[in-house]
Amino acid sequence: MEKLNVTYGTVIQVMPKQPGFEKRRDLYLLYHYLNHYNLFGSGYRSSAMSIIDDYLRMLKA
Repeated sequence: MEKLNVTYGTVIQVMPKQPGFEKRRDLYLLYHYLNHYNLFGSGYRSSAMSIIDDYLRMLKA
């Protein structure tokens, strides 16, 4: 089976980022940070809290 050699830049050329991409990306990352925090412990807490704090700041603005 041939390996597919695709980079993030290639994907963006074919399918450009849509408005709100960064916010959706952060929520996607938050889900995984919280999951890893639940499974593996406190090593993922600060990353999750950073995204949560960013969203709380946006909501208060």
